[in-house]
Amino acid sequence: MSKSITIVRGDTDIGGAVACNLAKNPNLKVKAIVVDTSAPEVQSMKSCNVEVVQNSLKDVNAIKDLLSGTDGCFIVTKSDFKNPQFVEDEIEQGQNIADACAAAKVPHVVFNTQLHPFKITGISARHLVAKAEIEGYIRQIGLPVTFILVPCLYEDYLNILKPFDMGRGLHEIVIPMGVTPFNMMSVEDVGDIVGIIFSNKTAFLEKTLSVCGDKLTVREMAAYLSRHLAPTQFKEKQLTAYQYAQLGQPWSQDYANMFDFILRVDQRYNLQETRKICPKTQTFEEWVKSNVGKLKQIFP
Repeated sequence: MSKSITIVRGDTDIGGAVACNLAKNPNLKVKAIVVDTSAPEVQSMKSCNVEVVQNSLKDVNAIKDLLSGTDGCFIVTKSDFKNPQFVEDEIEQGQNIADACAAAKVPHVVFNTQLHPFKITGISARHLVAKAEIEGYIRQIGLPVTFILVPCLYEDYLNILKPFDMGRGLHEIVIPMGVTPFNMMSVEDVGDIVGIIFSNKTAFLEKTLSVCGDKLTVREMAAYLSRHLAPTQFKEKQLTAYQYAQLGQPWSQDYANMFDFILRVDQRYNLQETRKICPKTQTFEEWVKSNVGKLKQIFP
């Protein structure tokens, strides 16, 4: 008997990957709710036979109608760093989705959450705070839920954490982690794990999973990139979180605070447990090797 899963928001890297992964299962009917129909994930989902519908996520009743009859809902919210009040907007959107899930009586919700850096250390990485606040609301209203904590993605090297081109085939990785290992994973593997969660509701309901694919220092990641993308070379740039905050991007201060938080607090990401749940979870080197063609186009 087929089941239906709804993804909110599919117009994000994680949401799109989860939708396409679930759509591989012939016994699942997958629908993705998107806000931005121009997002690159939208075309990818359509090519994966995912039903895509647009909604502003501002009207609880409208969201409820889209969730009617669904067997599961995966929720990911998006931090728009260009919006000065994105935290308030993201929290409101997350609460609307949660209220709609409750009204539609969705039997299993999976939410992409984060730790609350401000409550733990007084550090305000706003994109993390927003998701932690939404988690608190979901717990408050008592949804049947599984929480999943996802670290930075390998794919972030293609956008928000893209190494700086220094010329002459040299790229600098600008991540202020020093010698502390950095948790990361592939967005494809997040999709695999969410699929496993939905197919094993009894095992994962009311649990929080902290997943990751690899734990490496920035220097180790640079070495893997240099090895497989030669003659292009990569090296780490030694800098502090304070210096990172001065880079001038809309997310620079929040990411600087995030890195500071990661350095201070054990993030609880569990590599061994992740491998138990999904044995084919990729290491960073495996991901680099399987994406050499794409990476060489980006880093010639």
